[in-house]
Amino acid sequence: MIEDHRQIELAINPALKQKRWWGSILVLSGWAMILAGMGYALMNVVGDLLPVVLGVAVAYIGVRLLNRGKRHFVPVGLAALQKDPRPPVLYLRPFTEEGDIGQMSPNAINRGFGEKGTWRATALLVRFLDTYEQYIGFAFRKIGPLAAIGNPTDGLPHLGAYRIYVGLEGDWQKMVSTLANQASYALLQIGSSDGLMWEVQYIVNHVQPEQLILCLPNEKIKISRLSGPQKREERRQKIYQAFRTKTQEFFPKPLPADIGRAMFIYFDRDWNAQVSLFRSEPIFSRESIEIQLNDPKLVALNWLNSVLY
Repeated sequence: MIEDHRQIELAINPALKQKRWWGSILVLSGWAMILAGMGYALMNVVGDLLPVVLGVAVAYIGVRLLNRGKRHFVPVGLAALQKDPRPPVLYLRPFTEEGDIGQMSPNAINRGFGEKGTWRATALLVRFLDTYEQYIGFAFRKIGPLAAIGNPTDGLPHLGAYRIYVGLEGDWQKMVSTLANQASYALLQIGSSDGLMWEVQYIVNHVQPEQLILCLPNEKIKISRLSGPQKREERRQKIYQAFRTKTQEFFPKPLPADIGRAMFIYFDRDWNAQVSLFRSEPIFSRESIEIQLNDPKLVALNWLNSVLY
């Protein structure tokens, strides 16, 4: 649970424009369009293709309206975290990464998710347009609430992590250190900004290595499918290598030279990096799954690897 640090003066983000009445209208309109669109598509699934496409398009717009409406109800500030007795999971990322669609794997529904596979697969049916950040929050929800420093230019907080705003002139570094000292895990989306470099150095020096998880580039979302998987993987590797070069002095031991198709890197107690590889099935064999998945961090990463590209 986040302690009340009175020496930190939180500022209400002046750009925030949350309006519950407008959010309610968007949510209701979104659900109406989803139901109408999917119903229309299903009614014509054995007929012409055009009505099906139209119905899906209407449902897609409905999902976007629904998510937009939800953002008007998202609680912000330390008070939101204080309602949960568990330590938070800190999510650090470049602000340019916010709002990126998580793009669930087409085969995710058919993959095994362990003993509770049925309800997880069912949950995915209504999460196909969640953002990357929402998937992370969903995966770590049993560990603690996801927390992030809010962009001072936000008009609406994004879905996924609870935003902690410190204002345009606030001491964001002090807030990062406060959250890091309380957090059970720190997830860091790699990038190259100066602010992120400070965060990397601080986190490496102040948290246990088992608490740190590096989120690798999710470039398959941003690069056209026409470029092909090889081009996308080359782009991911290029971004990672730039990060690896820029942060090589911060880590006690070198990061892996190649990430392949991994989506995360985590560490053992001696700072040996482990890549969390993407596979079309759970990343752990049946022989070791009961032992390795006792670590809640690995449970979350296994789920994410099974769902995301």
